[in-house]
Amino acid sequence: MPVAIGQQNGDVVVRFKNHAVDRSPSTVCIGQHRKLLLAGNHELKGDFYLPDKMTADEFVRHVQLRCGAVSDPKAPIAAPSAIPPEFQVRKPVTCLADLRKRSREGSDALTDYIAHPFRGILQDTDDRESRIGKLRDALPDVVGRLRGTNSNYLLQLQEGAAKSTAHFKLIKSEAIYNAIEDGVVGFESFTAFASRSGVQAEEKAKEYEKLTGGDAVVIKPLRRTYEQMCLEESEKPIQDWEFRDGSLLGRLQTIKLAQPSVYIRLEEYRKALWRRGSRNLYNSSSTILFMTHSMAQFWAQSRFTRQLLNPGFDPGRPDNQMAERFGSEFRLSNVIYDELEADGFINLLREDLFSLIGREQRRYQSWRDLPRGQRLDAFSWLLSDKAIPGRPLSFEEFDSLMRLDMKMLERLEVNFDAIPYGYDNKPNGLYNRTHGNVFYVGQQTWFSASATRWGFLTTENLTRRIVEAVHGRMGRQLISFSMPDVPGIHPIRVPVVLDPRAGADQTGKEKVSLLAKDICDAIRTPSSLQMAPRSRPCAHVPIGKRPKRPGGEGHLHRPDQPRTGKVRRAERAGTMAWHPRRDFDVLPGPDQSSCRPKHGLPSVDAARG
Repeated sequence: MPVAIGQQNGDVVVRFKNHAVDRSPSTVCIGQHRKLLLAGNHELKGDFYLPDKMTADEFVRHVQLRCGAVSDPKAPIAAPSAIPPEFQVRKPVTCLADLRKRSREGSDALTDYIAHPFRGILQDTDDRESRIGKLRDALPDVVGRLRGTNSNYLLQLQEGAAKSTAHFKLIKSEAIYNAIEDGVVGFESFTAFASRSGVQAEEKAKEYEKLTGGDAVVIKPLRRTYEQMCLEESEKPIQDWEFRDGSLLGRLQTIKLAQPSVYIRLEEYRKALWRRGSRNLYNSSSTILFMTHSMAQFWAQSRFTRQLLNPGFDPGRPDNQMAERFGSEFRLSNVIYDELEADGFINLLREDLFSLIGREQRRYQSWRDLPRGQRLDAFSWLLSDKAIPGRPLSFEEFDSLMRLDMKMLERLEVNFDAIPYGYDNKPNGLYNRTHGNVFYVGQQTWFSASATRWGFLTTENLTRRIVEAVHGRMGRQLISFSMPDVPGIHPIRVPVVLDPRAGADQTGKEKVSLLAKDICDAIRTPSSLQMAPRSRPCAHVPIGKRPKRPGGEGHLHRPDQPRTGKVRRAERAGTMAWHPRRDFDVLPGPDQSSCRPKHGLPSVDAARG
């Protein structure tokens, strides 16, 4: 039986016991060989080979992939306890011969330079916590080298590697130099950190202030701020398409006349945004902005936000005068774009929506030049006829689709077999039944339309590849760096037991709803994680993000629950593996544990309906 895996002269060595009481296993299989070399005391006869015609290298790779020790099938094979070559000390280049040798090995000089702080920091004797700590300590130097390239860059790291923290101290000091450079021109050019949601932006702002002592201002979407104020004032929000005068002053005047209490709240919010006691935070040399992805993407085009939130905004002056004055005063020079999502970089249209937009573009060939009122009328007619397929669209979303160059979109068919899952592979499965559906895909261009420098942070291979591809198509330079897998960190074993209620509700019989209620009632016990197919999201489930693609059924057993026979059998057997393909990767952060879906990639969700 195999009992140990090691390395010798760069080759994988799998060691086997000859019998149950073999104390010094000597039988081995090495590297590209299949046959076992019998050694030591034994009474074995004949030849023995690894199963399924696998070599020792292939056998180790198979085990690593199945157990989640690595995520990239093309990564070099390494023994589980070995230090990857990227983290080993390397002699510096001292002559052209060394440079030519590195080139023949496929090494990239820029990548070697960026990764240099990682070299030599790990030891074979390090435990898991030591390795995580050392990687986090070295990461700010790596980020500093990436940002020193003065180009768009992408940093891919494992979950919990403290990507955000590594950036915070750097961007605080960088902001001063950026402001000095931009101050010569006479405008404020801020550094910003963009998150997936407004809630996450607020959390990151607090984390930044606590870590660095610097000033952070959260820029909220004006629409969301307005709707929240309407809720607090018991007013019904005016929809976008109801503003016949779409200018900023026209909208404010409409709100002032119809909802005076909301207008007063908006003015109070605007005037207080940049004040912290007696200090003025409208200063790009000391203040970092925190916002959502969408705000960062379209900041250069968001006249309303930049005008209204500018401290010099005057509601009594015409829009054109303020646009001329404030158009270039409130800029973003650097943006750290955290946790990428595929739909932020590609346009993805269903076949029926593509046909509708194409037909409307032919009907309104001068759409861009039409007055807002006429565009609103065209949108309203489609709404009244229920002609827009799929999810409901706002006027602003429809307006942006009408401005797309449809010729730039590529027709694609869903291929379910391209990224198979371990569950739900039945013909009528949630994703399998979308096989063959047609979508139209094209890259977005917001990251190349402004002078802003972007730093993209991700944990996922698929989103990394999407960002690299769209930069390549747009002819924009992107420095991409991915930290290799580090043995001894992943995977983390999480005890999982099955609950018979973790299934879809049936007619006259509630299952997952009862389980979700049970978890919501136990909100003070943050050790419960529920996953079930077609489950409704529960607003008070205490752990993490709901999986975008449920991978099966089960939840963590809580100590206060009665132990069923199934639970007791699982406990006697030890830890029940969740899934051999690691539906979840878990890596504790500095102060808490995080759990997020590995396979729940935005692009997969989009491509599979």
